[in-house]
Amino acid sequence: MQAKKGVSSRYATLLARDVLPVQTAHLKTSFELAPASKLAEAACLAANQALEVWEKNQGTKRLKPGELLLEHGGQKLVIPLLAREVLLHLKEGKSPRAVRRELEMLQFAKLKELNPKASVEDLWCLVNQAELSLKRGGKSAEVLPEKPLEVETLKPTGRQHIGGEIPPEALKPAIATLVDRWGTKPARAEGMVNLAAKLYTWCCPRLEELEPGQLVWLAHGTKKSRRTDPRLFQPVVLTLLAPEEAQ
Repeated sequence: MQAKKGVSSRYATLLARDVLPVQTAHLKTSFELAPASKLAEAACLAANQALEVWEKNQGTKRLKPGELLLEHGGQKLVIPLLAREVLLHLKEGKSPRAVRRELEMLQFAKLKELNPKASVEDLWCLVNQAELSLKRGGKSAEVLPEKPLEVETLKPTGRQHIGGEIPPEALKPAIATLVDRWGTKPARAEGMVNLAAKLYTWCCPRLEELEPGQLVWLAHGTKKSRRTDPRLFQPVVLTLLAPEEAQ
């Protein structure tokens, strides 16, 4: 089923909320590269690949933006609320309803890997409790919590740049790629790769950095202007599911 005209553009920002476009936009701004320059993307790709190889050997696990960390049966579970391979169908003009259903199938498959006996209702309890509203209560059911939320007790949700966690030797292959294949001066190549790696770790937290029920979402800063690159997103931590809501 094809989507109506204009629907694909309506969801265009979902595709932009990916690590590589955000890294590339920040790198172009920091190093004053031309909008059509391919060097920033090459630096980000090289840095990401080098970092992923090093962290795989270290046993480090990260969550991409839009991946929700949950706990099911005492075990950690990562459920994608955004999946680029699925969202690309929106760009192709597919129906948002069909894309949403495909994303749910992907989420259910992830849950079944952890718990083969899980049902679709178990998935809804974790990611789509609106489907359970008719079962849990009728029109007379209370919607608002008994105790109002104390806003002043909330922790800041913005992600801080984390430095010192990436050893220099992990990024040497990426620096060599920029120098050998792109003719970049060593000092400039090192600066670009280091920044790309920091942006990667900024947008993709380690598993232990989040609590169950949280995810990282890429959002625009409050100082965004008309001249700002629309891909200059910043990561924030959102809590979508409190522990008592998952029961």
